[in-house]
Amino acid sequence: MIEKTRKKFVWLTMCLLAVVFSALLLGTSASVYVMFNYGMSQNLQERAEFVFETGSAELGVEQFDLADEARTFIATKSVDGEWELSFSNDFFEQEEVERYLTKIVQNKKNRGHINELYFIKQTQGSQTVVVGIDTSFELIQFGRIVSLGAIMVVLSLLLLYVIVTMVSWWIIRPLSTAFTKQKQFVSDASHELKTPLTIINANVDALCSDVGENKWTENILSQTRRMNGLVVDMLALAKLEEEQPPKSHKFDMSSTIKNTLLSFESVAFEKGKTLEIDVEEGVEFVGAEQEVQQVVAILCDNAIKHGDEKTTIRANFSTHPLRFSISNKGTDFSEKETQKVFERFWRSDQSRDRKTGGSGLGLSIARGLCDKNKWKIKAQSQENVITFVVNFANK
Repeated sequence: MIEKTRKKFVWLTMCLLAVVFSALLLGTSASVYVMFNYGMSQNLQERAEFVFETGSAELGVEQFDLADEARTFIATKSVDGEWELSFSNDFFEQEEVERYLTKIVQNKKNRGHINELYFIKQTQGSQTVVVGIDTSFELIQFGRIVSLGAIMVVLSLLLLYVIVTMVSWWIIRPLSTAFTKQKQFVSDASHELKTPLTIINANVDALCSDVGENKWTENILSQTRRMNGLVVDMLALAKLEEEQPPKSHKFDMSSTIKNTLLSFESVAFEKGKTLEIDVEEGVEFVGAEQEVQQVVAILCDNAIKHGDEKTTIRANFSTHPLRFSISNKGTDFSEKETQKVFERFWRSDQSRDRKTGGSGLGLSIARGLCDKNKWKIKAQSQENVITFVVNFANK
């Protein structure tokens, strides 16, 4: 459990850091790109206005950046006139400029970009001016910056992963120590309780031989039996928390489940309840046979104890999917209670009265066994029918 908690902490921290770093990279890149578009739009606007004001489409004007001028072409046209082009032969070719101009004229937008060429198209009076500037250099630099940023994010996350992993051991150490002491205490206390309970039982048996059975001795025996059950369940929980891998082997799952259920027929009969068993034959399974028996036994015992009087308990095991279910009539659980029913010592006032006996740990143990083997267990409640389902296929 502690190791799982530590891994979840590392995983959650790294996910949050990855989201934050990615958001920062995307936000910064988007901001730079927006500023670049705005700056380029302003440059094109100023160049077009200069052409309208001076009537000159010549390049290399001092008030404009000469590097930008070398990558700029200007096309002017009067009404019913031909397009006049002005561009640097060192950067553009005639056919290339004409191709761009054709696309710009056909474009419905008055400003924008065609691939790496940003343009503006304006008309004042009888004159139309088109200004285009090649931004391939800026876009290449922008791409390099984004790539470098992504690499830095990845490297930072790798470094932080190492740091967070090391820090997680330090953070989790006090919790691990406390949890280990708690498990040891539960195990030691359970073992220590066994001896006095055994002595009490022996003394009560001796007393019954001398004076005979009465309500006082019956009460003592009833409570010691309950205490013995609680001690056994506490030891089972302590053993589950050791996180040892289950011992798996191939076995006849149908026979295992059927034999486990048949052992409860007499118990159900004594309680005035009927146990119906429907088990698909010949199903083989690779897993922990003893833990399959434990889960089935706990759920069957729970159904017998907490089902309504004279109810029929229906146990079913089938493939497609590979699952075991057991249902009985009883007071409906709410949606919240179906989530809490597997908690330790949890009881519902309506359906899990203490008069039924039990330690309140059975379903918690069943869930622990399922979690250990990566099975799925859930509780369902509908129209006064309580159903527990264990899906063995979810590995």
